[in-house]
Amino acid sequence: MPLRCLITEDEPIGRNILQGYIRRDPRLVLEGACRTAPETLEKLNNGTIDLLFLDIQLPDISGIRLLQNLTPAPLVIFTTAFREYALDAFELNAVDYLLKPFSFDRFLQAVNKAAELLQTRQEVRADREKAPFFIRDGTKLILLPLEDILYAEALREYVRIVTATKQHVVHISMKGLEQKLPAGQFVRIHKSYIISVSRITAIEGGTVTIGGRRLPISRQDRNEVLEKITKNRFIG
Repeated sequence: MPLRCLITEDEPIGRNILQGYIRRDPRLVLEGACRTAPETLEKLNNGTIDLLFLDIQLPDISGIRLLQNLTPAPLVIFTTAFREYALDAFELNAVDYLLKPFSFDRFLQAVNKAAELLQTRQEVRADREKAPFFIRDGTKLILLPLEDILYAEALREYVRIVTATKQHVVHISMKGLEQKLPAGQFVRIHKSYIISVSRITAIEGGTVTIGGRRLPISRQDRNEVLEKITKNRFIG
């Protein structure tokens, strides 16, 4: 899987060196090169970046301060001429700290670390998204596989979780349930409904059909919701 990269470096020579190194590694896809923190924030907000090559001495704020304010943050490899910030960088969980001038071999060592870490994170995330969770049914705790869920419906301070064979009423808010469900599999389509994307059978006229029932999509958020549902799944 490719690593989508972003460079933040105010010196043209530094940017050119990193661009050349990135082009030599087929795992890396360069999404842009920035000079300042605001440019970097705009790029991070407008797309998914896996790996940020970040200089420390920037025109506006330091790379250290920038990373402190990134939530969530991509993987970061610092590229700098200053040794004294290494401890700060690793306290912020930087993948590596490249001292200029650095060779292509040293660059590859850092990228290898990033690739391994990203792979591990993706495996952990995939395992978490497959994992069932427990819900309370009277005095019992029932193990509910995520793939069994069709949708959830708000019932004031409770939520009805609907499967193909049963319904479970759980004392939890919709927001609380939404936070527990993996975002890649479940989408909040309305203030009253969260659905399993894989269980949709049709989308028509501002509604989705799931489990034989048509559920409304919020008119206010319709475009955003449809984008989440159909992203990378639309043909024709």
